Amino acid sequence: MASATKVLHSIPPVSPQDVFPGPWAFKVEESNLFFGREREGEQLTDLLLTYQDVLLYAQSGAGKTSLINARLVPQLGIENCHVARVGGELPPGILLATVPNIFVYNLISSTVQDANQTSVAMQTTLEDYFRTPADRENTFLIVDQLEELFTAYPERWTDRRPFLEHLRSLLKLNPNLHLLFAIREEYMAALEFYADLFPNHLHIRYYLQGLRSKEASEAIRGPFSVSGFTMDADLSGKLVDNLRTVPVKTPRGPITILGEFVEPLHLQVVCQNLVSQLKSGASAITKDQIGRAHV
Repeated sequence: MASATKVLHSIPPVSPQDVFPGPWAFKVEESNLFFGREREGEQLTDLLLTYQDVLLYAQSGAGKTSLINARLVPQLGIENCHVARVGGELPPGILLATVPNIFVYNLISSTVQDANQTSVAMQTTLEDYFRTPADRENTFLIVDQLEELFTAYPERWTDRRPFLEHLRSLLKLNPNLHLLFAIREEYMAALEFYADLFPNHLHIRYYLQGLRSKEASEAIRGPFSVSGFTMDADLSGKLVDNLRTVPVKTPRGPITILGEFVEPLHLQVVCQNLVSQLKSGASAITKDQIGRAHV
């Protein structure tokens, strides 16, 4: 397999108030703040360089969009990637009844940089819009939140197969184009119905788990270090243990256990709350602050 290029975290310090996005996904420009997913980023990059269609799936809150934005796109090269979605509101002046295929329209319009130029999505096809030169080494089309194919515009369910057929045609015409689908795990069965349309029949898959203890600790300490703060490994370990403490039901009754994973979304929200409690002039995270963090 082709090797991934490691993204370095060599960025000047930033304010601690800006290092944790809370309930929002990381952006491409925040890749220097994204820690704990280096292995997943490299493995997914290798799959996407090796195969023409790859499926990324996970539970809600596992951080698929953050992984795409802050690790995958920087490693593949921003200039080589189109990150798109099939859902979204239509712009003023565009009526749903006038759109030939709503998912084709949204996929194209979501990649148009100038909001005033979204009309181009009504005037072109996927095959033409994403066509790549024959001498171009690799281009990547990343369709994030593909569950919108089933949740957005349910009245246009007849557009689904034609849309996916256009994607199949696009891949055939452009062997140097690689496609990544990112979808929530509970919609996998619905997508399976269309697996025959793709070169690898959606067999090339990557399941994104939650963060294990070591990676969760990196996801906490890394952003703090970028902001100029220090956090002892024991303290980050304590916070991680708090985050993965969960109540479960057993035949013997309810008990509390240390779970296997930390949910990245939960980690980001808790750390954002911790940051909000930091006093001006502080340079290290203390045990008392960890104890007050709302988990």
